[in-house]
Amino acid sequence: MKTTDVLIIGTGLAGTYVALNLPSNMEITMLCHHSTNSTLAQGGIAISLDQKDSFEAHIEDTLTAGRHTNNLEAVKTLIESAPDQIHTLKELGVEFDQDAQQNIHATLEGGHSYPRVIHAGGDQTGQSVMSLLDQKIQSAKNIRILSGASLLELVVDDQQAIGIVYEKNGIIQVLYAKHIVMATGGLGDLYEHTTNQEGSTGEAIAIAAFAGVKCQDMRYIQFHPTAYKNKDKGYFLITEAIRGVGAYLLDAHKKRFMEPLHPLKELAPRDIVSKAIYDVIESTQEPFVYLDTRHIQTAYLKERFPNIYKTLEKDNLILGVDLIPVTPVAHYTIGGICTDLMGRTNLNNLYACGEVASTGVHGANRLASNSLLECLVFGKNVAEHIVSNHEHTSLPSYSMNPPNHWKYTKTTASQNYLIHKAYIQEIMTKHVGIVRYDNQLKLAKSKLIRLLHQLKKVRFEHVDHAKSYNLVSISLMVVEDALAHESLGCHYKEKKSEKKGLKSC
Repeated sequence: MKTTDVLIIGTGLAGTYVALNLPSNMEITMLCHHSTNSTLAQGGIAISLDQKDSFEAHIEDTLTAGRHTNNLEAVKTLIESAPDQIHTLKELGVEFDQDAQQNIHATLEGGHSYPRVIHAGGDQTGQSVMSLLDQKIQSAKNIRILSGASLLELVVDDQQAIGIVYEKNGIIQVLYAKHIVMATGGLGDLYEHTTNQEGSTGEAIAIAAFAGVKCQDMRYIQFHPTAYKNKDKGYFLITEAIRGVGAYLLDAHKKRFMEPLHPLKELAPRDIVSKAIYDVIESTQEPFVYLDTRHIQTAYLKERFPNIYKTLEKDNLILGVDLIPVTPVAHYTIGGICTDLMGRTNLNNLYACGEVASTGVHGANRLASNSLLECLVFGKNVAEHIVSNHEHTSLPSYSMNPPNHWKYTKTTASQNYLIHKAYIQEIMTKHVGIVRYDNQLKLAKSKLIRLLHQLKKVRFEHVDHAKSYNLVSISLMVVEDALAHESLGCHYKEKKSEKKGLKSC
């Protein structure tokens, strides 16, 4: 029987930070299936450092973005714990960008009333932080990485999570653990157009739900307002920190359109900007709007946003010179596995943190650059709770029989999975986007249910059948939650659509 003290599913910032805050005498196993989104984070980490700023102002901005539906205790925990976690990152060796006075430089982003987003490597904060923390993980003798492994099922005994079933190299295996941490990120890859890495499909949420884990606010999918479509690749995020230094949004007629819509103009909360761009795209029938940086010095933009500058330059677009075509795309999962402030779920010994979790900290819409901070604060809380309860936690003493319903047969399942995924992405993009209609959501539900019934018969016959089943299940969770509730943020819901077809961003 294979066992480990702590099993962390996911190797992004949340899971990595949990591991690094656990003592070296604990045996830790980290399961990794796909690349993490943490490395893609451009903007930075929101924290109140300046004397002119305050925790109270940051809290109020977070509540305003979340439409005051946030868990206030979670918001206070997030923001008031920030200085300690930034101090820890600095001790670990993270070097944040500095201003001329050698202070940590903070910039302005959408929804913030004060420049408080600190960054590293210009527009490569996620990469800068993760590359250093990954080195710490690789050098830790008590941490083992299971790469290329697919989570299939949680093993539960008497309301206690005791292990997982996973597949690696075509072999179904079981691993038992005293503590299990879900840190698998969000579900943006369920959409055709997304800033997320391939594989970010929310499977862990569906697998947790199958095991009886409570989930909440699944309808809230945040769309980032400004993504650039590479000529030969997918969508590339253009951080709103560029708007924070003065960039404008222009319609097809080269006119600013945010000025009459919100006092913060281009720096309004993300859902407001995304909806405005969606409306412009619908009215002009152009597939994008423009990001205008022509009034900002190119040399400054090149130094401040080196990664964006290089990426655009490959397509012969120069910041400060050219208009940049941008469009909203699926970005961040607000809802997820329901947890308390220590990351605990309703199953004993099962935790969740980061984007996969839902503490209620974001309410109905996440404030820019609160996401990396969320990984740090609640990742640390999870680690602390594991440490305080480790001596009192044990696996069942009797012999445990692993689930035997999983089979692995050589079929054309991999090709079928890609077909299923593309079909689901089409449904989610067309019917469950920025603007949603009851009749379109009901149509999406009926399509997904038909596919779910087809997959039920073959779910356990092949790993890729199971993956298809998970994708349909998590999509249904989003659709059904959207049908059951009115929208307060992230997306906009109308009762009916008179349009025969909806144009998607």
